[in-house]
Parts: sequence; C-alpha cells; structure tokens
Amino acid sequence: MLGLEGSPHSSASPEMAELQLPHPEFFSSQFFRQFSLQNPVFDLDEFQFILTGQAAGVGVERRLLAGALLAWATSFGLSSRGTEQYSGEQPPGNIQARTSYLVSNILALVDSHGTMRRPSWDGVRLLLVLWPLTLGTTRQLERTTMLESILTQVHALGQAGSVPHRGDTYQESIMRARVFWYAFEREGLQSALSGGRLVMQVDDLGNFYRTLPPSTEPAPSLLAIIRALADQPHSRSYLLYQLATRRFDITLQVATICHRIHALLKGPRAQQVHGGSAYLNFDDMKTIWAGLDHALSTFESMRESGMWNGSTDQTCPVEDVDVFVTGWQIFIFEIHNVIRESLRQRVAAQASAPAPTSRPPSPFTSVFDLHSLAQKKCRFMLPTVIKVLKRHLNSPTTSLIHFDARLIRDGCVFAALMLAQSDLESEANTQPLHSLINLEEGVSICYRVLGEMRWVFSASANARDIVMAAWDARQMRDRGRQAQANGHTNGHITPAATPSGHWSPAYAAQVYSQPSVMPSMQAAAQGHWSSTDSNPADSYYTYQPDDWLKYEDEN
Repeated sequence: MLGLEGSPHSSASPEMAELQLPHPEFFSSQFFRQFSLQNPVFDLDEFQFILTGQAAGVGVERRLLAGALLAWATSFGLSSRGTEQYSGEQPPGNIQARTSYLVSNILALVDSHGTMRRPSWDGVRLLLVLWPLTLGTTRQLERTTMLESILTQVHALGQAGSVPHRGDTYQESIMRARVFWYAFEREGLQSALSGGRLVMQVDDLGNFYRTLPPSTEPAPSLLAIIRALADQPHSRSYLLYQLATRRFDITLQVATICHRIHALLKGPRAQQVHGGSAYLNFDDMKTIWAGLDHALSTFESMRESGMWNGSTDQTCPVEDVDVFVTGWQIFIFEIHNVIRESLRQRVAAQASAPAPTSRPPSPFTSVFDLHSLAQKKCRFMLPTVIKVLKRHLNSPTTSLIHFDARLIRDGCVFAALMLAQSDLESEANTQPLHSLINLEEGVSICYRVLGEMRWVFSASANARDIVMAAWDARQMRDRGRQAQANGHTNGHITPAATPSGHWSPAYAAQVYSQPSVMPSMQAAAQGHWSSTDSNPADSYYTYQPDDWLKYEDEN
C-alpha cells in the first residue's frame, strides 16, 4: 500500500462483517485490469488482505473500497471472481437490483463510520470510485450535492498541502497526487463538459502541482523507467511517481480542455455573457481545437510507447493499450460534438435575434463560421470512429464495448446522429458523408455497439431509441425526396445548403428547429418524438451527454 493512512475505526464491527468482498481471483481478471487502468487510484498491494486472508488491522475505507470494486463488477453482470455471472442473458433489472443493494450497504457503512464527516485521502478516494454507482440508489439532486461535497473535500485536502513538506516522500506524493488528479479529471469530463457547476478550477491544478516533488524533464520513456525499476538506480517510489505522472498527464490535458469549453461555451457564465452573441473569440476556440488535436496524437503515440498499469504493477498488454487509447479517442470525438452542438444552438438562436449593428474586432468570429469549422472537424473524425467501433464490435476478445461504456457511449450516439442527419447538416463545399461512409452500415454499427454495452446504468436502450428515431426520420426524408424527383410532392420541403456554403440566420431558421421543440434523449426515452402537428421527418434529434445524471428519473 502506497502511503495510505490508517482508519481510526476498527474494521471488525458487526456491520463490516456483513460487507461482501471480491474473491482473490477477481484481482487477476480482465475486468480488474481494465477498470484499474481507467481508474488508477489504488494498488494491488492494498488488497493483500483478500489475497492472503489476513484482514486484521485493515482500515474501514480500504475494505469499503474493495466492496466498491465488487459493486462495479456486479454492475457489469460479473461475479465476485470478475468472471461471467450468468450463462445466459440476465435481465438488467436483476443486475441493477443486485448492484443497488451492494451500493446501499456501502453508503450505510460510509455514514455509520463518518467517512464524509472526517475528510481524508482514503475517504474521498472511496467516494469518488463509488459515486457513479449511486445512479441506481440516489436521486439527481442528492447525487449532485454528494459529488460537490466530495470534490470540495478533495480541494480542501489539496489546499492543506499547499506548502510542500520537506519530509514529503514520493510515496506520500503518489497517494495524494493520484486522488487529486483523478478528482480533477472526473469533474472535467462530467461536470465541465455538461455545463455544470465546478468546484475545482484549472488554477487549483497548477497550485497542487507546486506541492509535489518535481518530475523529470523531459519525461523519460516508459522503457527507460521499467529498466530503472529492474536496475534500481533510484528508489522504487520515485520511479512509480514518474509512472503515475506519465499516466495522468494526457488525461489531465483533456480535462483542462473541458474546463476551457466550460468557460467559453457551456458554463453558466458563458451562457450569460456569450449566450446571445453572434460572435466568439476565435483564438479561444483555436486553443481548444489545437489541444484536442494534440491529445489525439498523444494518445495514438501510446500504442507504440506502451503503458504501465500502476494498479497491477505491470506493463499493459497490447490489447489493453488499444482499448485505453481507442476509448479516449472516441471520447475526444464526443468533445468535438459537444462543441458543435453548443455552436449549433447559438446558430439557431440567431435565427430570431436582431442582426448585429457592427462586427466586433478581430479575433472575434461569427458563430456561423465557427459552427462550420466544428462541423468539418467532426466529419473528419467520423469515418475513423466508425472504423474502430466496427473493429471492436467484430473482435471476440475486446473489452472496449463491454467495460468502457462511460467513455464511448456518447461518442457512439453522436456518430450515429451525424450519419442519420447528414442531409440536414451538409454544406455545399463539403464532401457528403454518404460518399465517405455507407450510412446505413454506419448507423447499424453504432446501434449494435450500444446494444453490446453491459454496464447496467449505460441507458443504452434509450440511446438506441433516439438513434432509431433519427434514422427513421432520415428514411422519411429520403422517400420525400424520391417522391419529388418523380414529380410528386408531400408538402415537406427538405432543407438544403445555401449556394455559398456559408451559414446565415435564414439558413439556421430553415434547417434547425428551435431548442424548445428539439427531441432529446430524455424525450426519446419517454416516446415523445414529435408533436402531433409536425412531420417527424422535420425533427432534428439532439443529444446531451449530461443525460447520465437523469438515469434514475428514466427507470
């Protein structure tokens, strides 16, 4: 165990005796490898009490963390050994009930032992790992409040260490850094990208870095660190600290980009200051796009350089690296689509807004031009996204679709909607998507991927509903075009790009419905595709990634 503090409570209480824990085989399973790679905040050494059966003196938070890992496996329909729980298909309701039972028991123990009342690095780590599973046990407002409380505690613990201690070892730094970085990463990917209220800011990340020992510059290669581990020219904790820094560097870059998107497009202040404006700072958008391009290439380079799984203390197999890299690249595609969707909403708002009396000075650019650029970036990535989804869909050994639903689900939905609605979004100077991808095959791949997701809280059935509705609407539009080509009309006029290929308020009004009547995933889940006085083919289906927070309201 690396620098984890002991608990003042005994783990031998009657309540703790009822806590269900994984079997020793669990920690050699593919699920544990994949989960620990995406959630690198614990070490295999911390679960030696399960592997050896010697639980005396083990702290409460560590036992609860092991219980949380079992709850995660259960949410994927796996057994306490990390293997298939059922020989046949298990009804999701049974899996959810079992998961919720485990999570409720852990939350009760968290409350009885005062974990949230006495902030500690062990405690906030446990709560960060457990929080996503509260989808099945806690209402939306309570979940939001709980997350903000957890992040506030992380922030406070990080501030408490704002002055580096001379006796601070690399071992202690690994423990603090992994939890703080993980919290910042999760808030960026979830709250910042969805426009929620943020507890931690980018400056907090910079301030926390100053409390840590310096990293080696330039960063050593993975091979060099592994050789050093074998030769032991440095302390082991120093080398593990370098590996932890290397693992988090790229994902923290992505989280920081999400913070920039929050500040410019998604956050409450961005909506208040820029929401009704026809112009945005192009330099700010350029910085975001450049950061995403750099992240894409950095992830791709990891296929060659390899990765180290700190939780299992070993080099990652090639297939694990592929799953990790592919998942994050699909998530970057989602980020591009969040940008596109935010700009699309501003384009739609300009349809009813008065024309600006003057154009602001450079570097401000119209939202119409920015949306056009965002559209091109999404279209550029789309064929690759479909290709890798197809590859993993057809692979019998990949775990991407089964175990990384939280990372790839929304990118998969965006890909399907882009294909299904490409006729509504194409510009005259852009190669049509149907010349790049077989539209029906692409939508089918996304639909099948959503169906293969095993996480019980993925809400993939609702996502599949909106994909199917958008595809049905596309087929209706195609039939309408065919009828017009044959000299008939059904009263439905299909939008087309303006001759110049540029956006305009008039074009926005023609192509996009106002946000109040746009079907969303939430409406799709309730079967409300369109009002009775509108043609379903006219519907532009939207998708908001923050629907994760609404799962409990849909079931």
